[in-house]
Amino acid sequence: MLEFIKYLAGSYGYFGILFLMFLESTILIVPSELIMGIAGYLAYRGILNLYVATFSAALGNILGSTVLYFLSKFGRTKLLLKYGGQKTKIGIKKGEFLFKRYGNWAIFIAQFIPGVRAVISIPAGTLNMAYFPFILATFIGAFIWCGILGFSAYLLGQNWVLVRHYVKEYEVLIFGVLLITILILSFRIFKRESKINK
Repeated sequence: MLEFIKYLAGSYGYFGILFLMFLESTILIVPSELIMGIAGYLAYRGILNLYVATFSAALGNILGSTVLYFLSKFGRTKLLLKYGGQKTKIGIKKGEFLFKRYGNWAIFIAQFIPGVRAVISIPAGTLNMAYFPFILATFIGAFIWCGILGFSAYLLGQNWVLVRHYVKEYEVLIFGVLLITILILSFRIFKRESKINK
């Protein structure tokens, strides 16, 4: 798997990263931690631009998510449920729970949750979420997540492989910190706008 990702990212650059993230977001087992770890390392070596690599990754994510969204919207996910394995089914159930509880925010939140980010498009399509809010939340969440992974690998340089281990171990903590930060910023913006309107 590692050699496959290294080959595509190293040989095809941004398009390779886009394609790999497309696969990751269509439930094929291509971990974003490895994809963006390699992208960050290539940026560290001056081969890629980190911002363009992150944008390419997020774009690949929304392309793959769009495929699942429309397949689900038009009831074409029977084969996926049949052959996707137990982890896929569990991820879909978690996604449905998030979606029913948090609405459109679930799409953004899911980008930071292992086992859910690749399948959240299914309940979004099945429950007829509007496409534009879906794809916007997907892109923003994926861009932030891929940016964190890529930047971490960039800072670590030749030790980028460590990113995968620590991200996997502290994924929930990272998500919690990000969510709290977003809530604080949203509250401050709302408070400031309220004062201006007065």
